[in-house]
Amino acid sequence: MSYTVYYHGACKKFLGRAHGPLTILSEAGADFEIKGKEDAPAGTTGFAVPMVTFPEGYTIGQQGAICAALGKELGLFPKSAKAEAVALNIVENMMDLLSDSSKADEARLAKWLGTFDAALESGFMAGASLTYADCAAYHILKKAVERYAEDQEKKLSLNFPKLQKWMDMCVEPQPCSPHRSAPFVPSHTHSGTSRPVAQDGSHQGRQGSRRDGCSVDASMTS
Repeated sequence: MSYTVYYHGACKKFLGRAHGPLTILSEAGADFEIKGKEDAPAGTTGFAVPMVTFPEGYTIGQQGAICAALGKELGLFPKSAKAEAVALNIVENMMDLLSDSSKADEARLAKWLGTFDAALESGFMAGASLTYADCAAYHILKKAVERYAEDQEKKLSLNFPKLQKWMDMCVEPQPCSPHRSAPFVPSHTHSGTSRPVAQDGSHQGRQGSRRDGCSVDASMTS
């Protein structure tokens, strides 16, 4: 059984707000397919895309809700009440940052980056292990960091040391097609493998196995 993600243009030109769900699904090795906005089912609780239909047949919208639900179902959920609360906060921050980062000045970006740095007290966004919050946040944070300062490494190391360490731990994705995963993983665990893509654009799972990282095409998040 597979998941279905609905988004503008079936994500063939850009990922936009579908990047979080797609990254989580890719990381978990889940079977999923991507369809256009026009294919999204009516009469559900979802108001607008992104929307996801789960294997059980129900469909929900709102990126944050989708990410949390996928994380819980696919083994990427925080392990404590505190971490769960932080994960929800981080994903909400990520969604606001996605809208804000292109127009925010350096001081405002610094305030945003500080919230993510504060979350990384145990090495990951929501506790001591990878969760859906890491997967959902990385590519949006990467773009925000690129805007933060030209000499970003020096400033991140000085002002946001935990965020710098987390960014350094992530392997930079390589360019790939709209229906192909690229790695985002802690470098010491990266296997270098990616899942095959069927001719119809669906993503074939890895029989329930999961590596400790996330994958999605970073070039398509804007």
